[in-house]
Amino acid sequence: MTKSGEESRKDATPKGFPQEGRVDCITPSAHQKGKAYAAILNYQFGDWKPYICMTTDYGATWSLLTARKGIPSY
Repeated sequence: MTKSGEESRKDATPKGFPQEGRVDCITPSAHQKGKAYAAILNYQFGDWKPYICMTTDYGATWSLLTARKGIPSY
């Protein structure tokens, strides 16, 4: 993720989620700078729990949305 075009980049990989999980997609917000959503898949390791997370600070911190938005945990 970058705030300055192509000048510099930093790792914005969601922390606190399964390390072996695969980030399926990251979608930046069209309405708020620094905000993005990510979907993480971990079914390859038998974990069918949905991981959908959000950042509002360019990836410095992430919060899990699936736990509080009514998406069931399997």
